[in-house]
Amino acid sequence: MKKKILLIMTALVLGSAAIFRFVLWNNESFLFVLASGLDRPSRTYYAVMERIYYLSKKRDIRGKILKSLEENDNSNAPLLIHILGIIDGEVPSGILIAMYVKHQDDPENKALLGEIVDCMGALGNEDFVPFLNRLLIDYKELNVPVTKYALLRALYLITGEAYGSGGVGNREADLTITQELEDARKVIVATKRRARTLEEMIVIDRVYRPPGW
Repeated sequence: MKKKILLIMTALVLGSAAIFRFVLWNNESFLFVLASGLDRPSRTYYAVMERIYYLSKKRDIRGKILKSLEENDNSNAPLLIHILGIIDGEVPSGILIAMYVKHQDDPENKALLGEIVDCMGALGNEDFVPFLNRLLIDYKELNVPVTKYALLRALYLITGEAYGSGGVGNREADLTITQELEDARKVIVATKRRARTLEEMIVIDRVYRPPGW
């Protein structure tokens, strides 16, 4: 009897593992939800995110994210926007700018606004420069909830220049250019006319990870 119970339990464990490996591990919608509930930073969180980046090479995850963001405001929006910047592709600048403007006065959306700025930098689209520059120059007047560092980092990733808090044209740099930032900038430039590889996505993603991750 004990042996039979053990066999049943083993079968259930193996069956659950197989379902996760072959079904859920290949389901980006499930992975979105899973990633949003994991501790950050953690090895599991980054493993799930890298799986999503990998799947984006085979599926139109970018299109799915854009559709989701346009249809409703959901709690996973910061995560989805982060993914959008890393996997790259054509993202109309107006969508992100409009989303930022829509939520800029809501203090509960600080994380969302930060991810939007990071996404702009990761995409490397020069159309974002005037908008980011305005946020930087009128930082106090606009009561910008995103850190100046995040704005300067985004501008560097797009332009390759380290500007000061006075915005584009101010050469007194307030941003320390790390090796991670340099590597990410090189990837962004190299992939303007082609898709990013998984390895290149991870290079950009590391810019937004804590040291050591």
